[in-house]
Amino acid sequence: MTRPTALEHFRYVGDKRTQVVYDQDLAGDDESVAAAVADIVATETFACFAPDTLAEARNRGYRAHRPRVHGVGFQSSAGSASRTPFHRPSNAVSLSAGSLASPDGSAGSPASETQLVQPP
Repeated sequence: MTRPTALEHFRYVGDKRTQVVYDQDLAGDDESVAAAVADIVATETFACFAPDTLAEARNRGYRAHRPRVHGVGFQSSAGSASRTPFHRPSNAVSLSAGSLASPDGSAGSPASETQLVQPP
């Protein structure tokens, strides 16, 4: 895909309305990026960054566009209009209360309850 004339020398283009930055190098592979860039050029609500880096766009408060990847995100159930997450990884570690030692070195009391501990 060719870049719009006004933006041909810039890789990262931001949308002032949503504060999202798009990578024009992905426009050929991702139709949503191509459509978004065409929309912000048509409405003249684009921002360019110097130096032309994602870090500079983030410094100005823009967040990177996250393209949908097949198999990650949300799936629609056939009979429902609502979207439900089908995969959400967690960093939580499951420990049983009996496996924790008390500060004096003795083992904790066994319990059938499980505690979830979030890593720092």
